[in-house]
Amino acid sequence: MRLLCAEARVNSQKIRSGFMSKQECVKLISAADVFTHAPICIDDTPAISTMELRAKARRMKASMGVGMLIVDYLQLMRTREGIERGSRKSQRFPGLSRPWPRN
Repeated sequence: MRLLCAEARVNSQKIRSGFMSKQECVKLISAADVFTHAPICIDDTPAISTMELRAKARRMKASMGVGMLIVDYLQLMRTREGIERGSRKSQRFPGLSRPWPRN
């Protein structure tokens, strides 16, 4: 929803509340059409581990040629050690900072 609203330049609160103008509705439909033709893959697996994410990323790279991976809500990922309170994310997720394998 956030991605769609950002593309359409429509306030997401208006969608949630149901108070959208016809012009905003048209903008949303146009933005949705853009995304139907875009090569985007969204995976909303909850509490995924770094190893699971890495495996999925490799499969997507091999099957679809994915060139970029964006992780939203990094703080909800699981680590091998679990969630350590007070630690920095760069220390908790060292495996995410590796470059993509080259073909």
